[in-house]
Amino acid sequence: MVNPTTNSSSPVTGGVSPTTPATSAPQPPAVTPTPTAAPSGTDQLGLRQAGATTSLSLETSKPQPDTGKTWGGPDSKVELNFGHKPDSQGRLYKLDPSGVPVWAATGRAITPDQMANMPAFQKEAIANLVPEAQRADFQSSMATGVAERARRPKPEPGKIDSPNIPLGDSQKAQMSNLLQHAIARSQGKNPDGMCYKHVADWLEYSGVRYGNFPDARLSGMEARNFADLVNPDPAKYGLKRLNIDNPYDAPPGAIVLVRAGTPGTAHPTAGDIAIATGKGWFANGGEMNYGGPGNFPPGNNYVLGIYVPA
Repeated sequence: MVNPTTNSSSPVTGGVSPTTPATSAPQPPAVTPTPTAAPSGTDQLGLRQAGATTSLSLETSKPQPDTGKTWGGPDSKVELNFGHKPDSQGRLYKLDPSGVPVWAATGRAITPDQMANMPAFQKEAIANLVPEAQRADFQSSMATGVAERARRPKPEPGKIDSPNIPLGDSQKAQMSNLLQHAIARSQGKNPDGMCYKHVADWLEYSGVRYGNFPDARLSGMEARNFADLVNPDPAKYGLKRLNIDNPYDAPPGAIVLVRAGTPGTAHPTAGDIAIATGKGWFANGGEMNYGGPGNFPPGNNYVLGIYVPA
């Protein structure tokens, strides 16, 4: 715009006075938008924003709640996984960036119902993931859970379910009998370091038929000696050795044998022998746990043998 009193070009910041003639049509004055004020300490989304003045913070998305159920409950002596496997770092659960505990492998939020159905030591471990300042609120939000909603019915007593391993009726019956016998003498107990004695007694003196036992005279040996006895000729003992290197893949009622140094074992030479339950733990006079299937990558050498009746 040209100023008529100076006849020179210069910027004008205001509107044109009505008494001052102009040589061109007046332009509308510049208007600076006034932003709508947000509450102190928050951005336009209502989110806390420390010192930020020009950008908006997006809320971290919350993970979806999980739907997994389990056969176990608050009386379990081992952690319940609600159908989840550990992640690549061996974690069953972790803290999501949003501050919510989740199942590590899936990122799904642990629910109040699942928390209500867990043993006390597992609840405590999960709660301890949450920063102390938010822990009371987290525990309060979990207090609404109903354990029964996170529990599925136990399988039929003695039912052997092994979709990937063909088993005949006679095999299933023998495995079912041993499974029930082993669970009845192990569930709710801690392993006592006498795994071989317990399994040998079940095979030799319990009256449970399993392969060609009770004629193997198993007593007085360490767990690892079962492999020395059976592996050269499993059929001699009425057994079949399965091509499996992960105990957690063993069908319920199978005999599982692992070497010394396997996760979960402590004896320097004995290893461990137990009966697979299909419930995430193994019966050997207590509830044995090898730390989850992630401890047994393909090609591992922990497993000395997994056996079923021939």
